[in-house]
Amino acid sequence: MEQQYIKQGQIEGDSLSDYVESLYTALKDDSKKTVPRYGFQVGYLNLLIGAGVRSELVKKSSIYPLPNTADWFQGLINLRGSLVPVFDIYQILDIEQDKRMKSHLLILDTDQQAVAVSIRQLPTILDDIRPLPAMPTVPDALIESVGNAYSGDHTTWLEFDHKVFFSQLAQNMAEILPEHSYT
Repeated sequence: MEQQYIKQGQIEGDSLSDYVESLYTALKDDSKKTVPRYGFQVGYLNLLIGAGVRSELVKKSSIYPLPNTADWFQGLINLRGSLVPVFDIYQILDIEQDKRMKSHLLILDTDQQAVAVSIRQLPTILDDIRPLPAMPTVPDALIESVGNAYSGDHTTWLEFDHKVFFSQLAQNMAEILPEHSYT
């Protein structure tokens, strides 16, 4: 659509209604476009970032480890003044990883809900995904956090609800910790 700039008194009468109609048509046409989705790989799994979830990729920044934590909890990073927990999702899911490959941090969500996961390959942009009629086999650790499965780019993608996944992880740790108290 050709941009038009309105100055006071420049568009009047029929030309104003034509202008408004052209804006409405352009907005209506834009609403039919699909928003691209992003996915990332963890070994053999292809995980689709939830619709509407903000994400970003950051260079491997300094990770500050915390003592007496699980091996899969790598520590914390400082992301624009906020502390963000970093998880080794390969270890959590017990998936072999090629440590020779460069690692990236994928930040999922923002502010207090933000979490970072180490990934070995850059995320994939998926412009055209279609729901699968049946759910494929999902690893036990992901059953509660995968809502739907999609086909896109000749690959099966599991829609990953990171909030459910990390809430479950925290709940599982809370159940284990009383057994290992240091009193």
